[in-house]
Amino acid sequence: MLIKAKENSKFYFLESHNFFKIFEDKDFLNLLLNSINNNIFIEREILKTLAFHNSFERIIQFFIDASESIGIKTINGIELNLQCTMEEIAKFLGISRQRLSNFINYLIENKIIKKNGYKKYLIKDLKKLKDLINNDFLF
Repeated sequence: MLIKAKENSKFYFLESHNFFKIFEDKDFLNLLLNSINNNIFIEREILKTLAFHNSFERIIQFFIDASESIGIKTINGIELNLQCTMEEIAKFLGISRQRLSNFINYLIENKIIKKNGYKKYLIKDLKKLKDLINNDFLF
């Protein structure tokens, strides 16, 4: 079996005779169930977004969500280190890589975001980005 991690990771191995013992721990079971519940919630939100929003709304919402969850506030804006390629983001959003690239270029030209290197962006104007999703935006 081959395992490939997308980032630096640690792997822990458990001897098979100890495997069922961890399921006797109520704290572990609560942690596991909460994790599963969170994943279900995230997947449900993704499906709603794919079903009810156009591609530009999905891109905008992706950057808003990323800003709020993993963004680092600086004096210049919110730094994002996405750890995924344009192709991966496009697949996640259910759009073509070219469409994603065109819209990101639009956001860059309008000084809403800035490309800060490979897989890195700076959200220069989060309010303007949020205003795009609240308006009937046609790109």
